[in-house]
Order: sequence, then C-alpha cells, then structure tokens
Amino acid sequence: MNPRVARLRQESPEAPAQLSTEQAELMTELDGLAGELSPPMRRALAFKYLLENKTICINPGELIVGERGPAPKATPTYPELCCHSQEDLELLDSREKIPYAVSAEAKRIYAEKIIPHWRGRSMRDLIFAQMTPEWQAAYAAGIFTEFMEQRAPGHTVADDKLYRRGFLDFQRNILNSLAGGIPGSHRAGSRLQRLLLRPESGPAGGDHCPDRASEDVIRETNGGRPRPRPGKRNRLAGCPHRICPRPRPAAGARRLR
Repeated sequence: MNPRVARLRQESPEAPAQLSTEQAELMTELDGLAGELSPPMRRALAFKYLLENKTICINPGELIVGERGPAPKATPTYPELCCHSQEDLELLDSREKIPYAVSAEAKRIYAEKIIPHWRGRSMRDLIFAQMTPEWQAAYAAGIFTEFMEQRAPGHTVADDKLYRRGFLDFQRNILNSLAGGIPGSHRAGSRLQRLLLRPESGPAGGDHCPDRASEDVIRETNGGRPRPRPGKRNRLAGCPHRICPRPRPAAGARRLR
C-alpha cells in the first residue's frame, strides 16, 4: 500500500460523523419553487436540483471521489420523508452509541427553516394522518416501527438495469415509448416523463465536476496527489455525455441482484 492510499484509509475512518443540512436545505428550497406538479415530476426535479447544486467533495490525494454530503461522514437528512425534531437533533448529538455531531448552526437552520416548512408535509406526517387509532396506539406502544423513519424508499428497486444501461439508453427507450403511445395513459405518461427528465439531469449535475477538479489541479504541487494525464480535464469538459454512457462491467464481476 503506497503512502497516499494509507493516508486516505486513515483519514476516512477518523473523520467525525456529523449531520449536514445541505440536502435538507436544497430540498426545502426546491419544494417552494416547484409549484403544482405531479409527484413523479417533483421527484425528478428534486433529483435534478440536487445534482446541480450539491457540493462536490474532492479531497487531497483522492483519485476515486464521491461523498453523500459535502465532506466525509457529513450525513444528509431527508425532511421530505421524515423531518427531525429539535429533540431528535439533541439526541443524535449527545447519544453514546453512534452519535452524529449537530452544530448550533444546523440546529438553527432546522428550527427556522426546515421544521416549519415540512410540518404536516413530510411523507411520514401524511401517512400517519391516514392511519387508524388502533394503528397509532400500536405504534406508540412500540409494537412495530415505521420503515420510513429509518431509511429512504427505493433502495431495493435498482435491479440489474443500472449495470447494463446508461442514462442515454433509458432516455432513448422512454422517447420511443412516448412516441408510440402509452398504454395506461396519463399516469404512465407522467411516470415516463419523470424518467425522461432524470437522465437529462445527469450532464447538468456533472457540469461543475470538471471545473471543480480543474481548480484542484491548478492548486496542486509536486508534493500532492498525482496529476491527471495531459488533456484529461479537456476530455471531461468536452464530452457532453461524460456521465451517461452505459457502465463497463469489470472482468469476472458478478451481476448484482
């Protein structure tokens, strides 16, 4: 293991786990701008808005990059699904097992912006409002927990299409379906339009990635991370489909199910 990899392996586990409000703020901003749209289109616009505005995290020495939040172990929250209360934030910050540091600024943002906006609007609130008194009593007694309080939906539905097709493949298939008429009509059409928007958000979300990487290259010194090969940045900037082509399977890799 070379010194660069050894240092990165050390830095990541030692980074403190913390709560990031960036994604919650972006989703709150978008919810106020989206207006009256169908749920599929709102989800598509949310994905696009996130890709266009998310902080790009590229740390010194990294050749393979990517973080959920703006920094290592900066964990996003999802108020559109289940909005944390001030009590939740205090518990996350102070609990002994698996704590997440919550800054005073994060608590302020939640108190002034996130909680007021999503009160009665989060998916959890909407679902709970429809449940029977018997269900509410069982939940309050701890007989079961609500799945959406623990994780976002959709983490089990990717199947192997994502490993065989790129965004452009999905886009072509959707355009062919829309052009040929859609059985099931308006609802199916809305769903396909939502999927058509999502591939388009790929290059939009990637536009600032080469610029961000280029800034790091300019700042780099001989003692820092390896420099990219000549022309690499230009190839990234000049390719309109730089994050769209279908994935290339690794030799001997198992298909994920």
